[in-house]
Amino acid sequence: GSAVSAGGLDLDGVSVKAALRGLPGLPAVNLQGEAKAAGQPADLRLEASPSGRGLRITRLQLELPATSLQASGDLDPATLLFSGATDLSCSDLGVPGRILGTQMRGGAEVRAEMAASAGVQHVRLDGRGADISIVGLTVAHATVNGTTSWPVSPGTTDLRIDIASAAFGKLAADSASCRLRDAGQGLTFDLALKHGPSYTDV
Repeated sequence: GSAVSAGGLDLDGVSVKAALRGLPGLPAVNLQGEAKAAGQPADLRLEASPSGRGLRITRLQLELPATSLQASGDLDPATLLFSGATDLSCSDLGVPGRILGTQMRGGAEVRAEMAASAGVQHVRLDGRGADISIVGLTVAHATVNGTTSWPVSPGTTDLRIDIASAAFGKLAADSASCRLRDAGQGLTFDLALKHGPSYTDV
């Protein structure tokens, strides 16, 4: 294996094997890769084949200790827009935290259903996390669900985040609800906090 740098990450012990089928035309690809990032072993599997002007990803799987990312769908190489589904499961956020150089703990699961149209990436999110700590913010339980797009287009954004038992320094809340939505004149952010007998709506 060798050492490379990708996306600001230093990777050691990089090993890649690829099999191409269907030459001399556009081939189907079966790729296997292994590396270490910040001492954490990573294993990548990719199965893809041409589909029209795009790329059909039958299987994309990235495995780290306590962490799994899986995706399948269609990718437009010209725009990098994706139509398909992505699932992330992590029972120990400390692992990606060490790779990113950020102190994190807890667990999370996120599913993203993605679609592309007219140069816009549409995303529907459904996620949950427990016993999370990131950069001094602690959360006992959190959920996120809703839709958004990139670039943001009218009528596509409506995201809700619900948090139970959160604390940041001396600030604490028994619960918090956040909603980010498209109000027709840009994005609107609503926040409601509850702690003890009092209730705050911002």
